[in-house]
Amino acid sequence: RIKGLTPRSGSWSTSIPVLGMGGTLPQNLVDVLEGQLASDDYHLHELAMLSATLETLIHGEVRERLSRTYKALGVDVKSSLAEKDAVQLMDTYMTLFVMGYNASEFTLEGLHQKRDDIMEKYPHWMHVEKLLREMQTAAAPGLNEFAFSDILRILEATNEQIGGRIDQSDCQDIQNRLLRIEDAHSTGRVRLRDFYGSFMNEGTWQFSESVDFLNQSGVLDESDRSEVRIMIPNYVAMQENCLNVSTFYDLCCMDTCEDLLGQLERNIQSPHASPQSILSIVSTLPIAALSASVVAKLHEVAEHHGGKVPLHGRLFGQWLHFAFPRDCKYPHLSGTTTSATGEEWFQQSGVQAYVTQEEAQSYIASVGPSVGTSASDLQGEQDESMCSVNMWKLEEQLVDVMNGQPPPQPETLTSRWVSMRAALRTSAILGLLISVAMVMRSTVQQALTFETDVHKRVA
Repeated sequence: RIKGLTPRSGSWSTSIPVLGMGGTLPQNLVDVLEGQLASDDYHLHELAMLSATLETLIHGEVRERLSRTYKALGVDVKSSLAEKDAVQLMDTYMTLFVMGYNASEFTLEGLHQKRDDIMEKYPHWMHVEKLLREMQTAAAPGLNEFAFSDILRILEATNEQIGGRIDQSDCQDIQNRLLRIEDAHSTGRVRLRDFYGSFMNEGTWQFSESVDFLNQSGVLDESDRSEVRIMIPNYVAMQENCLNVSTFYDLCCMDTCEDLLGQLERNIQSPHASPQSILSIVSTLPIAALSASVVAKLHEVAEHHGGKVPLHGRLFGQWLHFAFPRDCKYPHLSGTTTSATGEEWFQQSGVQAYVTQEEAQSYIASVGPSVGTSASDLQGEQDESMCSVNMWKLEEQLVDVMNGQPPPQPETLTSRWVSMRAALRTSAILGLLISVAMVMRSTVQQALTFETDVHKRVA
């Protein structure tokens, strides 16, 4: 999850900081990206330029972090390491990486202790370690002596694969634990009492967030005040479940709803579609048949927009949540939730983000005894609650306000002018990059000339 690219306050607005790189890019380039371009959308070639810039910065960060690890361990970057020493150094690097530590903050003994204690602090370390060994075999097969460049190549390969491995281990574990205590088949919800019960009785340490923290994070379904529930995809996507591993990005759980939306986009090839087109594509997926109320809600979204459904807006996201409650998050209105870690929440509110076992037990006792209800009854209740005013809000918020509203505009002089303007903007960006490069070159040349003059005077 690129910092700055994903809104942290539940906002649907496209006016966002540029990829969280404001402190890294030259200020004049930041001004252009955040000003002219951010207010007038990004085109494909511009996104490609930003992606390439970000990739370069991330590779540079890996190199810099590895250099700091060498220094903290007292190892010369010009030296060659035996395999055993190289493996220990890479394990130390990855320990610092997944835990978000800075190597310079620890003594040599402290670094060794952190590496040795990683399994206790991070239960899924075995998956990271396995990936690291796989990348060592793939990127540096047969090596017995490892130079800095060899270790860098292994770590860069690991860095490119680590997101998927974390998702397969950490995120799948969280989701599986939630599905085991799901309220009823395919409702995508867990009763809060069962959530805390898992924390108390099964030692599920993740399931200890406080009610206030969960609510502010947009995780709770409070449509039935007598039985508050956790929405599984919203919980899995919490910022608290991300690993803060980089200046530029966090490692977060993959949004499985993106795969579904991607399939719709590939088939529809338009930012809007009729309900019939959407339903015909959904009907080919290996899922249970949609209920009549869910189908009716899709038509309601279309009616709200004059007959077609915008694919990149809050209302369609809301419909996807009720159609696929295990996979798609419930989209809250802008500004009603915040995306923060437990530590950030504590700094903002002064209130702990987690409950103790005593507090969890107190909550379970306060909601009273569980009422026995069959899974089929709960499914029926869930079907009805989807159409309640408490959960279904007919309020639209589009990602692209200018172009997301159906119907699409036909080719006009205006659209041709937009294409010409895009080409001019690209030229302006390239000109700016060249200008920045020339200024930097001039600065270096002046510095070299000055240094030469100084040497002459000294001589």
